[in-house]
Amino acid sequence: LKISGNLAMQAGALYLVQASPAGTPFTSVSGSASLAGTVQVSSATGTYRFNTPTTILTAASLGGTTFGAVTAPAGVTGVLSYSGTTVSLSLQSGLGQIAG
Repeated sequence: LKISGNLAMQAGALYLVQASPAGTPFTSVSGSASLAGTVQVSSATGTYRFNTPTTILTAASLGGTTFGAVTAPAGVTGVLSYSGTTVSLSLQSGLGQIAG
């Protein structure tokens, strides 16, 4: 998705991320992005790429704003990281290691 101009998200907003092993589409904002709300992770196939940061949003500036939370399916944990212009998502398996 390409946005010409600014993006302003509110506290109740959902930013849907369709994750897949092949890659994740992202939003490109030509202006500034004011972030809030929740990143909701889903997958059409139920498969994910773990432990690999993936860009989910770029903007000319994030203005120090962040998303409030990440929700993901059971067994998957999402971690967001921010730079001055980029938001990245890293998915991790919540299953852990089996002792043995």
